[in-house]
Amino acid sequence: MRHKVFFTGILISFVLSSCNNTTKKVDNNPTNDSAASIVLVDKSTPEKVVAQPDRFVTYKKTERYHLNTECGTDEGQDDPTYNVGHKSLDLQWPVYLNGVTQLPILQDHLMILIFGKSCPDIQSAMAEYWGLGISDECGPYDPGEEITLKRVKSNNPNFVQFILKRMLSLGGGTGASVSFTTQGITYDKRVQKILRKKDILKNPHSLQLVQVLNKEIKRIMKVQNEEYNLLSKMPDKIIVGDKGLTFVCPDCIQFTYQGDEIEVFVPYFRIANYLTNDFKQSINMQ
Repeated sequence: MRHKVFFTGILISFVLSSCNNTTKKVDNNPTNDSAASIVLVDKSTPEKVVAQPDRFVTYKKTERYHLNTECGTDEGQDDPTYNVGHKSLDLQWPVYLNGVTQLPILQDHLMILIFGKSCPDIQSAMAEYWGLGISDECGPYDPGEEITLKRVKSNNPNFVQFILKRMLSLGGGTGASVSFTTQGITYDKRVQKILRKKDILKNPHSLQLVQVLNKEIKRIMKVQNEEYNLLSKMPDKIIVGDKGLTFVCPDCIQFTYQGDEIEVFVPYFRIANYLTNDFKQSINMQ
């Protein structure tokens, strides 16, 4: 059961998720690279696509996890066995990208879109593994997925598109099979400052923001006759939209099987006094 109170923001959503149990390893190793697969737009002639093979770095991230695939709980059964999976991302980022002045923010945002969402718990992962109909919550697990940025397109002054190649390896009784898909993420360069979640998390009025959020959580859960936990600090995940903020509160509810989370939307006018001037400017509130 999920409880959501939110308005659709201006961000384009694309989430590929992973399930993390007790074992997880993340490696971030930016290194120089000289491959020639990045296509950019020449700033002086926006319609002309030019190659700049020597001006990008490689950004890597890998996540490993163990998924319990056979639960031996009854007397006489073996101990549980685990299937090891991984997801990796190897992106070649342009040092110069036409119109994008905050490339590190753009990198972080794309990483969140690809890796940011995880299963609520291992039971949900098991349900997805056995095909029980919650594939929108969790990602592929057996044995993993590799994502590579093939190229970058920016023919429009306001948008840049990342073309991603996904390779998914599937194990089976007769051996492994590999499937390839190509997908694109379109990024609106006009809203890049909105992605600065740190402007909210480091806000000097964070306590007041938490109080506003707790009032909304209390109201929602009383309507639904559910037990709830009040927050003591700002949630880690915040979605910034054109009309307000959506706070994602993991484990806000007590006594539920999945350990549910709530998505609480708060319009800007209710919290305008608690936001920094920099943040207000970034979302055109001034």
